[in-house]
Amino acid sequence: MGKRGQVTTFVILGLVLLVILAVVFFGLFQRKQITELEKAKINGIVLECMGESLQRASDYAATQLSQQITTNPSLGMNQEQLRQFLKENIEYDLKENQNTKLIFCFDEKIPGLQPISITHAANIEPTVNLQELDPILIEFDMSFQVTITKGNLQENLERFTIMYEVR
Repeated sequence: MGKRGQVTTFVILGLVLLVILAVVFFGLFQRKQITELEKAKINGIVLECMGESLQRASDYAATQLSQQITTNPSLGMNQEQLRQFLKENIEYDLKENQNTKLIFCFDEKIPGLQPISITHAANIEPTVNLQELDPILIEFDMSFQVTITKGNLQENLERFTIMYEVR
């Protein structure tokens, strides 16, 4: 083999080595990023748990309203008073009773999301807005810090909002 063949062989080997290094480096770099799909999965889990908690909280508010009407049949509420009553009772139940259930729901559903690890705040800060009364349409906005860690990268998700129709 002449000098020309040796140069060609070294150039080809160099290019192959460069391609292999690029693929390995790209593969390692790609695994360290927190992907939109991973964030979407976590967001979906939080929203699913929020829906479950909001259903229980709206059931609680309906029970409270039923008890109010039973104990005071002459109680007349206009639309705004009814809206305020439901809002206050839903927010109360979310803060007092559903906080731990929502966090438990979240903790129960996240273990399968390897290779990322997730930590979160110990409490939720709910805000409820009743958009409509017939049917009841609730906007549930929640401050709940979720930290996603993958390798040495961290990203926070902090606000979650769902619209929920009470049936």
